[in-house]
Amino acid sequence: MIFDSHAHYDAEAFDKDREELLGGLADAGVGTVVNVGASLEGVRRTVELTEKYPFIYGAAGVHPDEVGALNEKTFGWLKEQCGRKKIVAVGEIGLDYYWDKEDHSIQKEWFVRQLRMAKELKLPVIIHSREAAADTFEILKQEKTSECSMVMHCYSYSSEMAKEYLKMGFYLGIGGVLTFKNGKKLKETVAEAPMEQLLLETDCPYLGNPQNTIEILNKYKFVFQKKYGQNFLIDSHVLEKIIRAAQITEDDFVVEIGPGIGTMTQYLAASARGVAAIEIDRALIPILQDTLSAYDNVTVMNEDVMKVDLKKLAEEMNGGKPVKIVANLPYYITTPIIMGLFENHVPAKSITVMVQKEVADRMQVGPGTKDYGALSLAVQYYAEPEIVANVPPNCFMPRPNVGSAVIRLSVYEEPPVKVKDEKLLFAIIRASFNQRRKTLQNGLGHVPELGIPKEMTVQILEEMGLPASVRGEALTLEQFAGFANRAASLKEQS
Repeated sequence: MIFDSHAHYDAEAFDKDREELLGGLADAGVGTVVNVGASLEGVRRTVELTEKYPFIYGAAGVHPDEVGALNEKTFGWLKEQCGRKKIVAVGEIGLDYYWDKEDHSIQKEWFVRQLRMAKELKLPVIIHSREAAADTFEILKQEKTSECSMVMHCYSYSSEMAKEYLKMGFYLGIGGVLTFKNGKKLKETVAEAPMEQLLLETDCPYLGNPQNTIEILNKYKFVFQKKYGQNFLIDSHVLEKIIRAAQITEDDFVVEIGPGIGTMTQYLAASARGVAAIEIDRALIPILQDTLSAYDNVTVMNEDVMKVDLKKLAEEMNGGKPVKIVANLPYYITTPIIMGLFENHVPAKSITVMVQKEVADRMQVGPGTKDYGALSLAVQYYAEPEIVANVPPNCFMPRPNVGSAVIRLSVYEEPPVKVKDEKLLFAIIRASFNQRRKTLQNGLGHVPELGIPKEMTVQILEEMGLPASVRGEALTLEQFAGFANRAASLKEQS
C-alpha cells in the first residue's frame, strides 16, 4: 500500500466530493495519508479529518504565507493541537521568498518558534522553503534541528545542498515533478539519495500543474486576454477527474479545444494515442511548444476552432474514426462551440467539457424547469449528458466569479428520436423558446418563415392530445419530434 506523506485534503478544492474521494483511496492502493494543515483553519480541518478517518494522520503548522495570523493566543492554540494523538508532525513551516506575502523577519521569527515548539513536543517537522535556500539552511543549522526528524517538503534545490541535508539525517519529500522533462536537477538529486531518506508526496491539490503555472506565465510575460475568456485550470484533482470522465485510453485520438498553457494537454498526451490541441491565442503557442516539448504525440494548431474543419481533421489524423473531444471552454462561446460540433456532425465518441455551472445544468434538465430550453433539447437530441464534477472558482487562474462543472456528452450513434427534417425540428424548438412565456401556437405563429400558422399548430396539438394553451417548455424531446414530423407532413400536403 502507498503512504502519502504530504497531502491537503482539507483544501476547498475537495469540498464537493471529499467523502467520495477519501472513501476510494484504499481501492486506489493508498493506505495511509498525512494531511498537512498549513494555516490555522487548515489545522482545524485537519484535526477533523484525523478524527473521522482511521487512515488519516495530521501535521499542524502555519505556512510562511500565513504567519500574519499568528500571535500569542493563536500560537498557544496551535501548540494544543500539536498535542493531539493523531497529529504526528509540525508543518508545513518555513520560508517563502517567492510570494513574499509576509515580511522576511516575521517569517523567520515564526519559523524559529515553530521549530522550537516541535523540539519541545518531540515531533518531526515538515519544512517549506522556496527561493530561501540560504536562510532556511542557516536557521536549521542554528536551531540544531539534526536532533529532530526533518522533511524538506517538495525538495527543489541543488543536489549539493541535498547532500548536506541528507548528512544531517533529513528526509527529502519527492512529488510528481520528478516525472517532468524539466525535472533534471531533481532526478540527479534523487539518484544520489539513499532510498530510505526519500518520502513520497502528492501535495494534492497544489502540485496540479505539470509545470508551475505562475512561473510559466511570468517567464513568457503572458497577459490574460479577456476577449478569449481565459481561465486556466490549475487543480490536479479536477484534471484527473476530467481524464477519468472522458475515459481516455491509449487507442483514442483526442481533440482538445483551448489548451491554454498545456496543463490538461499533458494529462491527455500521457493517456491517449494522439492529441490535436487547437488554441486561438497566438501568444500561447510558444508556451505550448515549451510545456509540450516532451510529447511527440501532440499537434498544436493556432486556429479558431469555429473555423476548423474538424471532420477533415478526424479524417486526416484518425482515419475518419470518431475522436474524443475535451475542453475547458470559454463561457462566452460555450454554446456556439458545442452546437457547432453537433450540427456539423463531427465524428465524436464523446465531448467532455468544463463549462459554467448554470450552462451544464441547462444541458441535462428536463421539461417543466426554469433551466429547460433550446440548449437542453439540442444537446439531448445528439448526446446523453451527465455532470461528472462541480468545480469551485479557486481551481482556476484567474479566478472566475461563478462556479463551473465538468459535463460529459456521450454522443449517440443515432438520435433517440426519428425526425423527417432536423432543421425544421430545431427551428420549431428555437421559436418555442424565443419568448418562453408564450403558448406554442403564439410562439410559432410569430415566425412566418416556419410556415406553421396557428391553425396548423392547434390541429397538431389536438392530434397529440395536448391542450392548445401548452407552452414549449412543457414538451419533451419526443413530443417536439412528433410535432415536427406532423408539421413536415402537413406542409408537404399543402
